[in-house]
Amino acid sequence: MKAHPRKPRGQQTDLGDYPPEKIAFHMRTPAWCRTQAEKVGPARVELVGGLLAENALYRLRAAQGVVGLADRHDPARLETVRGKATAVGDLYGPVGVGKTHIAQALGHQAVPAGADVRFTTLRALADLAGGHADGTWTRRLAELARPALLVDDFAMRELTATQTDDLYELVRERSGKSVLLTSNRSPVDWYPLFPNPAVAESLLDRLVNAAHQVVMNGQSYRPHKRPRNPVVPPASKTTS
Repeated sequence: MKAHPRKPRGQQTDLGDYPPEKIAFHMRTPAWCRTQAEKVGPARVELVGGLLAENALYRLRAAQGVVGLADRHDPARLETVRGKATAVGDLYGPVGVGKTHIAQALGHQAVPAGADVRFTTLRALADLAGGHADGTWTRRLAELARPALLVDDFAMRELTATQTDDLYELVRERSGKSVLLTSNRSPVDWYPLFPNPAVAESLLDRLVNAAHQVVMNGQSYRPHKRPRNPVVPPASKTTS
């Protein structure tokens, strides 16, 4: 047991009593993130600065994730990621490490530069498939082929033959245009999810072999969002 100094109101916890991962989180403040980004280069400064421009504490973990890439990659390579990851990129790793945050951050940064960005999941294939029934498939394909496309949770489950064909046509139509994928699976594990090996080979050759792949490792941050002191409602009183 440890006694903490008394405060006029509220609680006071000694930072040294926290587990190492939580101490690291508190030490990596927005100012720390900006300083670390300056060590990488101007593109990283721009990305981290954009993340922390509004609601800095809400986006702090995403900024920490961007800065943390410098522990595993060469600074010169990181500078190219800022400019090229939204051109063609695969961002993959276990659940809860911040892939979606970083993908959205890259999308937000592309918009002021004049890019038309659409954030979606493979549910977009359901919308595209609806065009087969009402004769609007070509129009729907053109709508998905136009903007920079950020596809979250790619390769979560097996695709049907129709979904595979539609995805192939979409990727082929978007040749040379910006796309970023996030996934919990490594690209080598995507192939079995497609029913037609020939189509899978051609499709993934376009998506994987021309991509900048960024692997994000670490523990999920979602447990840190779990309420620590759940409120138990008082027992109801009964009257006779």
